[in-house]
Amino acid sequence: MTTKGLVPYGGSTGVEPYLDRGGINCRTVEDAARVLDALRNPDRGFHDPRDIYAALPRALVPEAPYASFVVDAEAAGARPLAGVRIGVVREYMVKHTANDAAASDLVNGEILRVLRDELGAEMVESSDPAYPDDPSIPNMAYDFHRAIAEILPVHMPEYIQARDAGGEYRFAVPGHDVTSRDYLVRAAEGIVPLSADLNLRSINRSPRTLSFSFHLAQYLMRRGDAAVTDWASLNANSKYYSERRAVAMRNWENARDIRSAGITRRVRMREVMRLVLLNVLHRNDLDVLVNPTITVPPVRIGYAGEPSVNDRPTGRFPTSANLGIPEITVPAGFNRIVYDPEYVLNDDRDGYDNVTGSRRTELDAALPVGVSFWAGPGDEPIVLRVASAYEAATKHRRPPPDFGPVDR
Repeated sequence: MTTKGLVPYGGSTGVEPYLDRGGINCRTVEDAARVLDALRNPDRGFHDPRDIYAALPRALVPEAPYASFVVDAEAAGARPLAGVRIGVVREYMVKHTANDAAASDLVNGEILRVLRDELGAEMVESSDPAYPDDPSIPNMAYDFHRAIAEILPVHMPEYIQARDAGGEYRFAVPGHDVTSRDYLVRAAEGIVPLSADLNLRSINRSPRTLSFSFHLAQYLMRRGDAAVTDWASLNANSKYYSERRAVAMRNWENARDIRSAGITRRVRMREVMRLVLLNVLHRNDLDVLVNPTITVPPVRIGYAGEPSVNDRPTGRFPTSANLGIPEITVPAGFNRIVYDPEYVLNDDRDGYDNVTGSRRTELDAALPVGVSFWAGPGDEPIVLRVASAYEAATKHRRPPPDFGPVDR
């Protein structure tokens, strides 16, 4: 994924236009960079007048082609990342379950063996109370938790004072009044602690938005179809795959008031968390960040999925989407051992909950594990450099045996 707005979104329709981005999926990092270069218009660059998000600062786009930043296999043998500083994001490597542990340990091994020892990058790590400190990697002098504590209180104090379903303060700190100005100032100064639960995982939580209602209505108005011009005519001329989906689409049709706490929260949080990210990058002199793309295996179709634990999502980590920043995922290896989640009857005996399974299963076909590289807005060149160097050194991608050759 590129910086939000670099790949034009005009003509696309998503659930969350503020967050959604068109991604580039290719066999290699080099191929992805070449596709990105091909999207550059000779006259207007990457700007697409159909996409309000494509009005990026011109300085974010390099004059050189993106493909020129890719490291090839020959260069990968000469420690091409010497002098590059990479931050390991431990918040996204906590071993909440046995499934998390498999992906986390695999990617951690790749970080040490390939990025540090073979390619010559200098590593530093963030900290999380639930992840043991690695004495072989220096800690960030200014990590995400400290940055959140310094930046969040003045910009979004209401987030620190959020309550859970039972009415209790979600980020309470024993012995402190998190609603007071004095506490917020002292937390920002590092004098009193911020809740350990307020971290890079929990900061991404947000209420739902109603942007899809607006965005699809806008698309239908623009598409020029005489039979389908709005939500009502769309539903009248459509057949949906289930009654549940049909009801959902009728609900969207009737969602005429699109105000929501979700979009307000996300617009504000993007600004706050970009400040957090950029301060962490600058104060630690970091070029790029790294972590597993996801630490839970794909869900078996028709079966229970891995539950969210300690704000660890059930899908990929959403920080790059929420912040609109570049992220590249490349293969990091394969995992054959999984613990399938299960459905368990809840205490009220009126429904089933997803729980982490305890039965160890060895798969006939190993599942791929990805590693993600990300950085600040417009940092595509360094992300491409690091990701391509890692890819060239490892060659983890295995084309399907029956896929056949692809002509270039």
